[in-house]
Amino acid sequence: MTKLLVCKSFCSLLLGLSSIGHALTRSEEAASLDRARQALAKGDCVDAILESAGIALSSSPNSHVANYYKAICQERLGDPASSYQSAMKILPNKLDEEKRKQLEELIGRLTYVPSSKPFSITASGGLINFTKDTTFTDGTFTDLVGSYASAANSLTLSGETAAIKQVNGSSYSQSHWIVLGEHRFMDSIGLKLGYRNQTSSAATVNGATNIISGLRWFNTQAQLGATYSTSAYEKNYPGKLHIAQTSFFGTYAFGDWNKTGLLSIDVKMHQINPKMDYNPKLYNSVAFKDAYGSWEAGLRYSISSISLATTFWSGEQVFAVHADGAVVYSNSTLHTGGQKFSVDYYYDGIWSIGALYGMEQLKDISTGIIGQSTVTSLSTSFYF
Repeated sequence: MTKLLVCKSFCSLLLGLSSIGHALTRSEEAASLDRARQALAKGDCVDAILESAGIALSSSPNSHVANYYKAICQERLGDPASSYQSAMKILPNKLDEEKRKQLEELIGRLTYVPSSKPFSITASGGLINFTKDTTFTDGTFTDLVGSYASAANSLTLSGETAAIKQVNGSSYSQSHWIVLGEHRFMDSIGLKLGYRNQTSSAATVNGATNIISGLRWFNTQAQLGATYSTSAYEKNYPGKLHIAQTSFFGTYAFGDWNKTGLLSIDVKMHQINPKMDYNPKLYNSVAFKDAYGSWEAGLRYSISSISLATTFWSGEQVFAVHADGAVVYSNSTLHTGGQKFSVDYYYDGIWSIGALYGMEQLKDISTGIIGQSTVTSLSTSFYF
């Protein structure tokens, strides 16, 4: 990097001086280009550019070879734009066969556009551990996600299973599948629709369904939008339960924050309205309020292949739906605030490993007992 900065400072000075100095003879040009070739062979791109820069600007027949050395070195120093400009000044027939081949490869690299990969599959799995929780102890989960994306449309199919041990010694199992699609138009508007179905070993939440709809405005740095979801628990006790949830969200990415990494912030607000159709023959053991409100704020910071995230939220949530149905609170426990921290490491676009720590304050609606749940998980994912 130091050499690159030195080159940018002194190369311009050299170019200015070369225009007022005497024109080099052919033998002087040959000697200078030979020194450039030797410097390039030793990996000293700054000296190679300094030796060839003046000739590259001249009308000499040797300017093509000089620009070849410049282009090769500019790419190696991390300046593809200047490398491309130098390469475009070269007439390939002025180079020998080896240099012509390397020039073709260089231009190919500089003009390469990654091919579209509209289909992808992600397989994940991990361990979960609960502490200070009155219901669960530990368990495992697996997740499989397939997606298709084009310029205007995306479709995601996902399925997840979880097996968790309970404090009383019994086991709880749950699985769900989700289909979620989005259509984008006007290059800045997205319309989303999704459906989730749940299977559970707990009879009261078995067969629960969620319908998710959303609208968002977005650009390269920000997005604003809202989602509306409805949940149906037809087997809930003591009567059928229907939930309506409205969420508003905003996200802003600061880009290369302080020239050290990528920073983004997001804010959300939720309102949940439960409604139960009571069975008149059963006693009402769960008394819901008409509405529950909450807000949350999150930060994510990414540098190289590592991503750090934290989220804090406050308010009240019951039977909440988050992350387009990927996270659903399928019980009548009242959540009254919490926070979570996560770190993820990504390798070469094909593998990742992540760790999460989360803590939430809970309250049993039917008994009024206040508790706390702390969850830690370790997961790994493979991408295809």
